Amino acid sequence: MSCILTSASVQDSQIVVPLMQETTQRVNYCYDLAYAGYSSQELRETSIAFGHIPLIDHNPRCGEKRTLKSSKQ
Repeated sequence: MSCILTSASVQDSQIVVPLMQETTQRVNYCYDLAYAGYSSQELRETSIAFGHIPLIDHNPRCGEKRTLKSSKQ
């Protein structure tokens, strides 16, 4: 759907929001899926602002690990 080519010195986390913006302009989609390396409140809020549901694993960063909750509960 979308691709951004960068040099090796660019961290993935620096590109995720521009990639979300570009993809949102091209297609309608519901979820932003990411592993714990992308765990941040800012990214979750950005995903919600685009009208998406963020599915981002929690990264404890020296704290307690939280698991994703199922919407079927």
